[in-house]
Amino acid sequence: MSSAEEFETQPVSPQKLQGPKTFAASYAGEHVAGTEFVIGALFVAWGVGAVDVLVGLLFGNLLAVLTWGLVTAPIATDTRLTLYAYLEKIAGPGTIKLYSVVNGILFCVLAGAMITVSASAVRILFGIEDQVGYFPTDFRFVLVVLGVGAVVVYMAVKGFKKLAAFAEVCAPWMILMFLLAR
Repeated sequence: MSSAEEFETQPVSPQKLQGPKTFAASYAGEHVAGTEFVIGALFVAWGVGAVDVLVGLLFGNLLAVLTWGLVTAPIATDTRLTLYAYLEKIAGPGTIKLYSVVNGILFCVLAGAMITVSASAVRILFGIEDQVGYFPTDFRFVLVVLGVGAVVVYMAVKGFKKLAAFAEVCAPWMILMFLLAR
């Protein structure tokens, strides 16, 4: 293990574990979001049936839940270590440095893409045209992206408990909106 006694290198104590309600809210908040809403609508616009999209989302999310529940969660609860600490324990500090750099770049790109997709759903409220080029053609869309990004960053900074509480409130009506919009 790392010689540094950092939070990430310490096993998670049992009193820090969250319950199934928090998991369900966090999972639903992440996966029943504007991205699925917008991408599902795009599939329908391209000729895929709405029922096919819903069945695909249900099947895909079922497989994701089973993977998390049957593969990831047992490993996590047995080791009670973060992925970084576990990887460092297995592969050494050089690997964790490389992994951190690559993972950081990928998360930046992914976060930017997901925020932009979510902003694509919000843009409709402001009457902004589709932004389908490499660069935005409407400055208001840039402002919407910055606004959505600010909310995402604010919630991330508040920490997991606040984010889970936010998801517990938002996830049920997001699911309802998703189903009603079909």
